[in-house]
Amino acid sequence: MKKRILFVFLALVLMLATAQAELLPPESIGASFVGYSSVKISWEHAGGEDVYYKIYRGEDVEDASVIGTTDELFYLDDSIVGGANYVYFITAADLNTESSALYSLSVKPTQKPERPFTIELIFPIETIFGFEEELDFIVGIESRFLNELEGLNVVMVDTETGAETLFSYDLQKKVYILSRTMPAANGAETGSVSYKVKATAYVAEELFTETETFELTLVQGRTQPGGPPIEQIIGTILSLVLPPLIFLLFAGAIVFAVKKFLKKKEEEHDLLELQLVDVLKERAVWKHDMLNNFASKEQYAEKEHELQLKQENLEDLLGLKKKGIEISKNPFAGFDRDQMEEIGKLVKAMGPQKRELSQKAMLKWIVGRGSSERVAKKVVQLIYENKYI
Repeated sequence: MKKRILFVFLALVLMLATAQAELLPPESIGASFVGYSSVKISWEHAGGEDVYYKIYRGEDVEDASVIGTTDELFYLDDSIVGGANYVYFITAADLNTESSALYSLSVKPTQKPERPFTIELIFPIETIFGFEEELDFIVGIESRFLNELEGLNVVMVDTETGAETLFSYDLQKKVYILSRTMPAANGAETGSVSYKVKATAYVAEELFTETETFELTLVQGRTQPGGPPIEQIIGTILSLVLPPLIFLLFAGAIVFAVKKFLKKKEEEHDLLELQLVDVLKERAVWKHDMLNNFASKEQYAEKEHELQLKQENLEDLLGLKKKGIEISKNPFAGFDRDQMEEIGKLVKAMGPQKRELSQKAMLKWIVGRGSSERVAKKVVQLIYENKYI
């Protein structure tokens, strides 16, 4: 009898030691768009001695396999293809064991861009200059794919001869600069000149070209660079002051109508955001109930499918899928069921106060009525910062 008791005692000690050694799964998995062929996956975890992370990827959870490991709290996947669908999940591991995955992340990279970059003329912003005036053209390149532009070249093209002059790149200001002297007057009182800027670069081994043409007016008597002659200034002022009064009244009526329309759209958008938070909360609650055996896997699967359809519909209405990368994740990881319900109710109750209260004031109000600071911070984050995407 004593031997049996000793055996049971040792078994319990072994079970407790195993439970204590079990690794917690990573939390708050997210993704950020890096480029046409790369995405950065990040997560939160307490870490520990010899702990590292395994990154799984596949078309769905069932066929996901390990694509890499890291001891950092992020992983850069630079082998994706635009337009494809990817599912990621992360586990923590050490020399002896591997954690479960708390939840997965669905990512859809952007399709191949039609215009991966655009030209922005930073200077000059004016259009009137003097004959033979020295002028610096400053050009910026705007692009979501800036890290993936290869062989980027910016030149000034002579519109008559086709000759090209290369811009120099200012590494500190991250702009392209080219100095030019305006043509001579040759007896003329006024004149004009056009300059064409052309930029070329490769994205995903495909060459893209962007061009912009800028027309400048040249006048006699301009001695101070930076502004047009006094006659031109007076003419501009008169052209702004003289429009008929009826036009101003008509414009005012249009502005009033537009403001009223935009306010209504903002209220509709806020309501949809609150509905989306409610759906995300329901998904988290059902997953919690399934993991704790309060709901069967069949019930969970049926409800999860229904809620995913609702979430996709709300994301479409909110325009979230037009941002270049679609990320589906839940912001309630790390909270128990009671806290999830409390967060959901507070978001629904406080959401309409978004435009009357600051974040700090709302946080203080929620904590002052008995909620924990952690719950209050999550409520404010969901209402003001849209951290659920």
